Amino acid sequence: MILSFFFFTFTKATFYGDTGYVLWNVQGNLICPGYYKERTFGFAKPFDKVPKLIFTMEEYESSPNNLGVNFQLVSLFNNQFNAGISCSGPTLYAFGFRWVAIDSDELFVVNAFYTTPAHFLTYPHSAPNADAAFVSLFYFGYTGEVNFQIQVIELNSTHVKVGIDNITNLRTLGFQIILYPIAMVKIMDTINATSSFTSPSYELSPKSFFIMPFQGFFHIPGTEHVKIKHTRTQTLTDISYTSDSQDSIYYLNNTHLALWIIINPLPAECTTIRITQIKDLKASTRPTIQVSVPELNLVYGSVGQCNLKLTASQVVINIQVYAKCFQNKKYVSQFNKCNSCLSKRYMNFTHNCYGAINTLIYTARLSQTMLTSQQLVLYLQNTSVKITWLLQTSVIEETTILQVQQQTI
Repeated sequence: MILSFFFFTFTKATFYGDTGYVLWNVQGNLICPGYYKERTFGFAKPFDKVPKLIFTMEEYESSPNNLGVNFQLVSLFNNQFNAGISCSGPTLYAFGFRWVAIDSDELFVVNAFYTTPAHFLTYPHSAPNADAAFVSLFYFGYTGEVNFQIQVIELNSTHVKVGIDNITNLRTLGFQIILYPIAMVKIMDTINATSSFTSPSYELSPKSFFIMPFQGFFHIPGTEHVKIKHTRTQTLTDISYTSDSQDSIYYLNNTHLALWIIINPLPAECTTIRITQIKDLKASTRPTIQVSVPELNLVYGSVGQCNLKLTASQVVINIQVYAKCFQNKKYVSQFNKCNSCLSKRYMNFTHNCYGAINTLIYTARLSQTMLTSQQLVLYLQNTSVKITWLLQTSVIEETTILQVQQQTI
């Protein structure tokens, strides 16, 4: 079918990631036991689809032998999530956590928010291409001294298994298992902390989120009031954090990771390019420039601008550009061939119009570089077409994928 274009003043780019911090404490009327509160947390902008949501605890303070909290992810939408918390005695004074929302089908998150401890726990997953996984220990309940660590011990194409080395005196656990392709997470440190400390400075990673997921807690007497807080410091070039109890209260000995979740999606690449020069018997029925997307049964032939949304399932599509030839004219073209090739990212071609040739056909096979939604924009003029890729994080970035332009010889 032939589609006409409509002009838009603004173009909505794909939104890939967001983060925030939440604190429940006694100053905010956290009163245990018997407390329950539900809150709504909105994302900075709506995602194209429901994102993956990762939680990491960053502040905890309780009296001895605390039975922990019962955290519930009540609902999750593309624009917000609702979370509820309840707590058992004796007393929980503060519970602070960071959330990270990411639009990516390459991530898979197992939520195990209210779990009875066992030495081994196995969960199904639907991320057959995941290379690795880590645990984010979100909260725990205990009576008596505890000394434990939880970690992934097995990962295959259908299941993930975690092991807990010591479940003595553990009553409840709340955690997540995050499955990911190896290039999407960069683990900077594994830290065993027995006292307050300041971390090294880590160089900022563009379009990434820094988190410190707990892996375990140890040497916690059943008679001590415990507290821990991670406080971040970020400059223009790096990030660091302090881990302390902020006063004379017993520091919560722990093991945790320091890592980057990398959400640096790259534009689709033109993995195959074919340029054909023909005498087209139907050329008189076409505009000077016409664009078609055969897989989607779309044809664009009118001057203007249009958005083209690719879902995560549309990993490969073909773009065809029909360009009519005229005497003393030529076409120059450019294709995004290699995202990682800094000096030779684009392939450029020039084709002259001559003789009986009246049409150039450019066929570009576009391959997505990560399993997520892609936002393409088509700009069609009388004698040119440009297709760009949009990314929105803190700013909107636009990258040219394909461009064909008529010029005078």
